[in-house]
Amino acid sequence: MADSEVKFKKYEEKIEALQSNLIAMATYHQQLEHALGDELDKREKRELEKKRILSIKRDTPSYWGPNAFEQPYREVGIQIGSAEFNIISQLLNDTIAVHDHKFGTIYRKDPTEFIVTNIHRVQNDKLWHEYCFKK
Repeated sequence: MADSEVKFKKYEEKIEALQSNLIAMATYHQQLEHALGDELDKREKRELEKKRILSIKRDTPSYWGPNAFEQPYREVGIQIGSAEFNIISQLLNDTIAVHDHKFGTIYRKDPTEFIVTNIHRVQNDKLWHEYCFKK
């Protein structure tokens, strides 16, 4: 009889250990499910943000031409006398006038106008995208 009581006691201990392990596994499973749910929520938010960023219009100005981003970075010389050249030159000199012609001295005289000899437009894919994103 004592032998069967010892066996019974061992079985009870094994059952308790198994129940304890089952509870620990169930708790761990719940923690995993919770962590997975959080991760899926974060992933969904990241995907939505990514779609929002990708949907930002990146239309370039018409004067950049159809192949504006064939290269990630390009400097384009603006032809002297073209409408674009004249506009930029005029904007530069208007800026000088707005600031009372205090943009430096040439032989102790403030220039009233700069003579623009060349202009290069920088076409940079990354910078343009950042500009569109912030706009």
